[in-house]
Amino acid sequence: MGQVKYLNECPRFSGNINIVSVFGDVIDLSNITEINGSLTISSSSLQKSIYLNSVTSISGDLVITNNNLLQSIDLSNLLTVGGAFDVSGNFDLNSLKVQNLEETQFFRLSESAIVSINIPNLKQISSLEIKGNTVAGTISFPSLSRINGDLTINNNNNAIAQLSKLESVNGQFNIRGLGEIQIDSLTSIKSSFNIVGNSFQKLSAPVLVSSNWDISISGNKMLESLSLPNLETVGNNLSILGNPFLSSIGTDSFASLNQVSGNSFLSSQFDTLEFNKKLRFGGSLRVEASPKFNCKYFVTLISPQVASTVTCKNS
Repeated sequence: MGQVKYLNECPRFSGNINIVSVFGDVIDLSNITEINGSLTISSSSLQKSIYLNSVTSISGDLVITNNNLLQSIDLSNLLTVGGAFDVSGNFDLNSLKVQNLEETQFFRLSESAIVSINIPNLKQISSLEIKGNTVAGTISFPSLSRINGDLTINNNNNAIAQLSKLESVNGQFNIRGLGEIQIDSLTSIKSSFNIVGNSFQKLSAPVLVSSNWDISISGNKMLESLSLPNLETVGNNLSILGNPFLSSIGTDSFASLNQVSGNSFLSSQFDTLEFNKKLRFGGSLRVEASPKFNCKYFVTLISPQVASTVTCKNS
């Protein structure tokens, strides 16, 4: 800890800072305003806090990981991180002050005890990962409009994810274990759209136009309705499976859909399946529906729209 104390005497630090396996209550670097390099704090037995409340910029990576007893991190004046922002594996962490962050390449927050995750000023990022925050109630990125790579939000205590200004994701869109998601401005996904194992009742993406690869909506135990009225194309496969309360897909669910390029597999207790007549399935279509669903009639009706085989069975 003595060497850490001397670091705090340098307001502007050039070079990498690596603080590993230290003991004590706090790391106080509150006099540092700029780091021209990377900062790593890992595998330490800190009982309370890390103070970096004066630092405004870090040109490299910020990595604070595997500090199992750490409770709070103060980065309240941090504006830019040139590389990755990675705060993960700090299981007792319940306070992260990073409300002024405007720029970073990659943002990861995982395995913490933070209840409210709010990053209000971040507008664009390469990749976003929020995972395993076991008491999270809200996940909010109210200014984020573009992700140039993947979005992953997994297993965060059925939290509410607020991404109301997000317009495009140039990689995968992966959502698991949420209680609600707000994606009212999302228009395009350049890779897969995976909505798996969530507890919300309604999935709505009102202005989503395209997903360039697969769409998978699976294992959402409370899902009752789908609304993707402006979706026009699915670049590969469409899978809607294992959503036991989803009994109906009507023409309004996919009102604008005109092309599914790959195979489609629809399996639930469907009583109703209706698609607009302009929709073309580029591969096969497989359906598993409720006992009262009229498979024979459906196959006759939909076959002209399907390039390959159509199968339907009641289960």
